[in-house]
Order: sequence, then C-alpha cells, then structure tokens
Amino acid sequence: VVYDGHTPLQTDPDPAAALAQARSVGGMVWVDLSQPTREQVHELAAVFGLEPLGLASALRTHQRSKLDRYGEHLFVVVQPAQYDDAAETVECHEVDVFVGDELFVAISPDGAVDLEQMRALLEEHPEVLQKGSYGVLWATLVFCVGVVVGNISLALFLAVLLNRKFGATTFF
Repeated sequence: VVYDGHTPLQTDPDPAAALAQARSVGGMVWVDLSQPTREQVHELAAVFGLEPLGLASALRTHQRSKLDRYGEHLFVVVQPAQYDDAAETVECHEVDVFVGDELFVAISPDGAVDLEQMRALLEEHPEVLQKGSYGVLWATLVFCVGVVVGNISLALFLAVLLNRKFGATTFF
C-alpha cells in the first residue's frame, strides 16, 4: 500500500511500481509479508535496495529483538508474545521490519502476527501515519507489546504472571 501522508492510495501490486508511486507523491510504501518464501524476500530486497547483511538477518528466524542500521535502512526484530491463560505459557513470535524514509516492510516469518490487523488499526490513527515510516515503526512496537497484554496494562500482566509462577506478592 502506498500512503500519501495518512491517505492510502490505489497501489500497483508490483513493488517497484509502488515504490515509484510513493516517491512521486512524497509518501511511503508499506509492504506486509506473512510466511514469505525466501524468493519473495529476495525480490523485495532487490527492488528496495536492502543491504545483503540485512537480508541475511531477515531470512534467519528465531532472533533476539534488535535494532541495526544497514545502509540507508533500519532493521528491527521484535518478538511479540501471546499469553495462553489456560496453559499459563507465553509463546514468542517474530516480526522483522525494514524502515527507510519512503518504505516500511514488515515480515511475519511464521504468520502468527496479524500484520493486516496492525495496518487496519493504524489507519484509524492518521496522526501517526502522517509521521511516515518511522511513525509506523513506533506504532508497530506498540502493537507488538499490545499482542502480549491485550487490554490490560503491562505492569498488571507482569504482576499476575509473577504471582502465578513464583507466588510473588511484591515486585520491588
């Protein structure tokens, strides 16, 4: 999807055409990949000029959360988690993100993170989209933390988890 500020535009499905369109309006192109093949990631890397080291990182799954700069792009690995109350377990997933001035690429290697939902929620907040790809990165980090905690605060979530697992009643 190409965004002109906060407005989504009709976008050519070809990534090169979408990038050209984003550049022509001074906007950004946003690409989501869920369970992509290596070839799909390589194709995007070629079109968007992603550095080989960043590409290699994106193709390696089960990474720790990190932030690196490869050439003109940031590469971020986020590990959203989902708490299973019945089993009292936390399952971690991974989202790999490339961010540049005119592009935002989010990859969910296992497809467990609903990137389309993330984009739909963000479109309800045009003030964030207006900030461009770096505003989208911020919102992605917020979304990924929200995957963990749902509608309760992170502090409450941690308190409940610590109490259940370790019988802790105080945390400081």
